[in-house]
Amino acid sequence: MPTDQKGFTLIELMIVMAMISILASVAGYSLLSQLPNYRLNKAANELFSDFHLAKSTAVSTMETVQFDFDTINGSYTIKKLGNDNEDGGVGAAQDQVIKQVFLKNFKSGVRFGSGPATSRIRGESFDGKFVSYEPDPKTAFRANGIATVLGYVYLTNDKNNLCYAVGTPAHSGVVRMKKTAMESWPND
Repeated sequence: MPTDQKGFTLIELMIVMAMISILASVAGYSLLSQLPNYRLNKAANELFSDFHLAKSTAVSTMETVQFDFDTINGSYTIKKLGNDNEDGGVGAAQDQVIKQVFLKNFKSGVRFGSGPATSRIRGESFDGKFVSYEPDPKTAFRANGIATVLGYVYLTNDKNNLCYAVGTPAHSGVVRMKKTAMESWPND
């Protein structure tokens, strides 16, 4: 009596499972190797968005909003300056923190740094300073959306293969973000 059983043998199923596991491990390794750059991109995009948050808050509240960059602790703070429009103060002149971001929370060694770039966007040397706002590492947006200090903030990660620059290159308050994987910055 002939039997017409259809299906897969145990050997065939084991071969397919082995092939799936090999493909999954290769794909997993590829994804893990891209994770540091993904996290760096996420940090740069958040900084870009936070510049816009600061500018729109300044315009909508008619108050000065300041960015303070702490390169030693790897963080930045956005705050509304008190009614005296000066950093610090008490009472009505007291500053109000809008947001504080620590770069270490992005993991993968996201930090202030130059990555592969050997100079800043305008060609100046880094000289160990990865925030080009001078003389202090801060800038602000006035109630009319104008940036008070021009400059860029440079971000990289442990792989050191990318550098993002986010900042205000003009007093008009325009915010720009650039990326390079080379020693020099691409032209506009």
